[in-house]
Amino acid sequence: MSLKLRSRSINKYPEFKPRVPWVGADLQTLKAFLTPQPTISHFKSSSQLDFLMDDGSGDKLSGIINICEKENTQLPLIVLIHGLTGCDDSSYMCRTANYFLQSGYSVLRLNLRGAKPGQDLCREHYHAGRGVDLNVVLNLLVERGMASNGFIVMGFSLGGNMLLKFLEEYGGDHAVHAAVSISAPIDLASTSERLLQPRNKIYHKWLLHNMKSGALALKDLSEKQKNSIRNAKTVFEFDDRFIAPQNGFLGAIDYYKR
Repeated sequence: MSLKLRSRSINKYPEFKPRVPWVGADLQTLKAFLTPQPTISHFKSSSQLDFLMDDGSGDKLSGIINICEKENTQLPLIVLIHGLTGCDDSSYMCRTANYFLQSGYSVLRLNLRGAKPGQDLCREHYHAGRGVDLNVVLNLLVERGMASNGFIVMGFSLGGNMLLKFLEEYGGDHAVHAAVSISAPIDLASTSERLLQPRNKIYHKWLLHNMKSGALALKDLSEKQKNSIRNAKTVFEFDDRFIAPQNGFLGAIDYYKR
């Protein structure tokens, strides 16, 4: 399906103004490492959910659902999707969950396929276009009676890409009342090139290290796959030698384009 704008007025939002002292992209990026890990509160129960994928892989996605203190079945379930190398415990996931729990919403923090802490539950790995996994998760939540009033879905970074792809392919099949894509690297090729710039050397090194360590924790990897992961010197090489062939792409360029 193709997304079409409904014929209604579109809200004009005020210009973004960063909070002092977090001025500039670098400080905003580093904030999570420089401030205490948020503690999630305002919920009456918390549990882990597993979602078996229906593609025959045996892979399971996991997530943590927090039911708010004053459960309101009239409100949609908030579904949060982390970014590259993230998980349910990432600081931005916890901060966002806290905000919505305090506002009376229940929240699911979803771990994507092959993301920690469930690498050993998966043979395959998430990527920017894997909207089908979110489709399966939302269907299972409906079957389990956990989303009686639909969803609000928020994706961060690479998870934002996946969310946009999901909305195009499956959005009309679900009661998604609103969706928010935050800092999505929509042009993956340009993003990959930007990471290789000298000013981003530390970011690139940290990101690649976490990508490789996470991928090596997947189950049933062949020696060829392990060597492809270990020998990748850049994010582009990681995508080209591991992510692309594992997911049916001809290479990183084909993956980025599609």
